Order: sequence, then structure tokens, then C-alpha cells
Amino acid sequence: MSLSGGPVAYFLMYTIWELLNCLGTGDLIDGHWYNNSTAIGHQIYPKGIHKYFDMHSWHGFMIFSIEWLIIWTWDFLLSYTGLIPLDLWWYMFTLKWDGMERFFLYYVPWGLGLNTAFGILAEQPSEGQWGILWN
Repeated sequence: MSLSGGPVAYFLMYTIWELLNCLGTGDLIDGHWYNNSTAIGHQIYPKGIHKYFDMHSWHGFMIFSIEWLIIWTWDFLLSYTGLIPLDLWWYMFTLKWDGMERFFLYYVPWGLGLNTAFGILAEQPSEGQWGILWN
């Protein structure tokens, strides 16, 4: 996400054209511009950034912008922390290691399905408290 060019690039490449397209319809009054074929297509078959953010509203665009800025800041600070994420430094100095096994499960690129094997052996739930599956 931090290599995407950010919210300004997305706004200039996509959002501004959708806003100009909806300008005369009154669709922008409520801060959403869903009344076009692009928005409908992204709602029915989401792909790319539209899976995670509602990019056809000001609220969704601002959420994307804030999260992009947070991730950019963390990536920028990573070069000053010895390539160790800030949350790991925080846990090392506060000695709170609750849930740190998830770090090795999700952030260490093991490959060959070993992340999944570790998750099953450690009985780590995935999103929605479902167990990790092999599929």
C-alpha cells in the first residue's frame, strides 16, 4: 500500500474523473458517488483497493488516506529501528509478549506452508476466530 503512490496519486488518477462525471447529477451532495457504472462494478465484483476501502465516498477515501499515512510512517521509521518493527521494540521494553506468537505466524516469510503448519500446531485462530485451514 505504501508503494501505491498514495492518496494524491489515486485522487488524480481516478477520483477526480469520477467526481467530474457525477458533477451535474447531484450525486456528490451526500459525499458518496455510487450512481455510476464503475462504482456498481466495484461493489458487485470488488478487486484491488476496492476490496478493503470504499473509494466511492469521501469517508472511505479519508480512511484510505489515514491508513496509507500510518503505514508510510511505519515504513519510514523501519529504516531507523534496525529493520525491526516498532511494535516489537515496544514489546521488548515493556516485557509484554502476549500474542507475540502471531508475529512469527503472520510476518515471518517461512514459505513452503510452514506458516500454516505453525498456526495449526499452535492452534492460532485466524480472522473471525476460525481455525487456520490448509486450503
